[in-house]
Amino acid sequence: MRQYILILIFGLVLFSCHKNDSGSTPPTNEPLVDGLTDEQDSAIAASSVPNPALSEIKDFLDDPVGRHINRVEGGAITTPAAYLVGKLLSTANDLAERKKTVFHNEATPEHYGFAYSYGIRDLNARHFPTGGNSKHKSQAVFGTDCSGFIINLFELNGVNVKSSFVQDGTLLPAIQQAFSVSSEYSSLKLEEQPSGATVRAGDLIVWSNHIGIAFIKNEVQVYNSNGQPNPKDDAAQAKNLGVTRGIHAFSLSTMIQDPQTKNYWGPNYKIYRITDQNLITNGDFSLGNKDFITNYSFCDAANCLYPLANNGYSIANDASTRHKLFSGIDHTNGKGLFMIVNGGISSAVVWEQTLNVSKNTDYNFIGWYCTLNTTSIPTLAILINGIQIGSPFASPSTLNSWKNFRITWNSASNKTAKIQIFDTNNAASGNDFGIDDLYFGKK
Repeated sequence: MRQYILILIFGLVLFSCHKNDSGSTPPTNEPLVDGLTDEQDSAIAASSVPNPALSEIKDFLDDPVGRHINRVEGGAITTPAAYLVGKLLSTANDLAERKKTVFHNEATPEHYGFAYSYGIRDLNARHFPTGGNSKHKSQAVFGTDCSGFIINLFELNGVNVKSSFVQDGTLLPAIQQAFSVSSEYSSLKLEEQPSGATVRAGDLIVWSNHIGIAFIKNEVQVYNSNGQPNPKDDAAQAKNLGVTRGIHAFSLSTMIQDPQTKNYWGPNYKIYRITDQNLITNGDFSLGNKDFITNYSFCDAANCLYPLANNGYSIANDASTRHKLFSGIDHTNGKGLFMIVNGGISSAVVWEQTLNVSKNTDYNFIGWYCTLNTTSIPTLAILINGIQIGSPFASPSTLNSWKNFRITWNSASNKTAKIQIFDTNNAASGNDFGIDDLYFGKK
């Protein structure tokens, strides 16, 4: 078993991890009033889902998170953000798996896995909660609340959040500060996504008084630690010790759509994403039609690619707005932009950018591509400094099904890398594809 050793952190807590409309910490002399109705309590329990097998969870590059390949020495073609997300979700899965174990014998009360315990950060020993009413504070357990759970995830994976958290008093800036001083993750950022963005694995899902980390298993699910700091009786406190409280997983859609819980953890959450420092400028096309070279002709109007046949491209969110026979949307978060290409000239550069690089250094080039019309499937090729890297690869056979390509390139004596993408299929009918989220960085 991993060693869950953390120091108890005293200080201001941003996320109270329970129903408390004011967002303030409950006073210690508060009457025994449960903040949830019976209907809300049942709905929250119903949204809880079984902990999946580790093999069922993937990072945002679709890699199984349990591989734990050292991204430098092990040769994994990945990014620092994907590597960290894989480790975070693997740890979360491990912590949630303890719900199958009863903590007993050491002391009372017995409880399942890591229980809900307001204000506690140390998972290595039993502690009395630091907040809540007397009913909640009377029982020492192995457990934590939602912010404590997130702090533990990062700490157990080498991101020293706790020192920044004490100094700053809020969790999200503390994570960013911890990245900035980390020897391994200094290139990472924590970025808020636009409202309504598509959730991807590893995103932090944040309500006004709660936080969790997302993973994908058929739907978006969230690891978190929730509970009730003001239980009205022994039965209510016992729920804090059960399988649907403390560190476990729940279905995001069930939680935000149930009429009993939508005002508790409703749809008005924010998404914070761990992102990489990218040597490519405008790799997600969020800046529009700039910072890259192409031999294709640009257009920016409704259905404008229809007459351009096999030599046009556009930058938009939805491919169907640029060609009536295209189908596909942005990969980044569903709300962004991507490059929409009407392919068919194998000698024409689809996308090109030249980057400064260090000598004798391994770099990973990763990007996402999809098919917009299946009449003829595009075949893409990648060249760096005029040399083809690997073999050409076919675009997916289904519409709007994003896949990623990955290559590793050693710079040798080169100080620059001219990266080019070509479509080697000359077919004029079909042969249409999208490109998004291009990344180039040190291995």
